[in-house]
Amino acid sequence: MHVERATPDWPAAIGRQWPLVCGLLFLFCYEFVLADPVFSSAAAKVAQFPAAAALFVIVVLAPRRPFAAALVAAAAVVVSSVAVGIGDLPVLPTFISKLLVTEIAALLALIAILVHRESTSRAAIGVTAIVAASASTWWLRPDFQAEFGGVTYSYDPNLRISLEVGGALLLVSIGASLYLRLRNEKRRRSVEAEVLAAQHAERMALARELHDVVAHYVTSIVVHSQAAEAVLEL
Repeated sequence: MHVERATPDWPAAIGRQWPLVCGLLFLFCYEFVLADPVFSSAAAKVAQFPAAAALFVIVVLAPRRPFAAALVAAAAVVVSSVAVGIGDLPVLPTFISKLLVTEIAALLALIAILVHRESTSRAAIGVTAIVAASASTWWLRPDFQAEFGGVTYSYDPNLRISLEVGGALLLVSIGASLYLRLRNEKRRRSVEAEVLAAQHAERMALARELHDVVAHYVTSIVVHSQAAEAVLEL
């Protein structure tokens, strides 16, 4: 069953995510601005810039709709991979997988947000979509190629290493999110228990006050009735 959660105000949500935004900005600028032009051609940067930029925006806005953001991000990865593959466009070098470091970081952050904020079933579907889209890059994206001294060099990341490193990063991301989720749930239950205890104490105090007031009036009635009986007997 889907757990309804309050939708945060997006400027406030971005403000709370400033470490993530700064980290992604650093990776983004390094890959597309500061990287060695010998290995990162301008054509490759142009070809892969839209997908990386789209993932950056999706992750920043993900706290509003984590499940929808996960599906859109998975679709963006597949579409960009198909475009690069069909167009036979040059790609930036990647040494762990055929995803850029910026894309890997953005997708891991998105998985963390998804697991932290969504229900178990929706989180499982979103994570599966992201993993499937990431795996599809092995078949859809071309290998990195570069020319040095008239010789063309090709580099294809090792699949076994990619699976090991990717699996480890995925487990760390999910594990950290589950820890934060359990901690927040424990904190929520603690706050609820404190609120219930305060409400109970308030009700007990009110009950004692009502008891004292009623007892005072009853005592006053008894005293007045006794006084009236004494007057009648005279």
